[in-house]
Amino acid sequence: MILGGWYDHVTPALGMIRMSQAMPNSFLYLDPHMGHSFLGKLKCFLQLNVAFLKGSSFEELHDLAYSPMCASFPDLNEKQ
Repeated sequence: MILGGWYDHVTPALGMIRMSQAMPNSFLYLDPHMGHSFLGKLKCFLQLNVAFLKGSSFEELHDLAYSPMCASFPDLNEKQ
């Protein structure tokens, strides 16, 4: 699993895309609203990690990644 933000200036999205293409069966999630931080999206990223570690299928990870919780704008009032 490769997680990142589209606006990440430290690990650019293009590098993550290339890495996922080189790794068969990888799951790539690029948050369209984020950079190099999970602030405001901690719940989404934690749930994606737990689902991955529990052995969830690609389809289950995809559904979670595109659920309202993960597809929405960051919640800057989220407790960290």
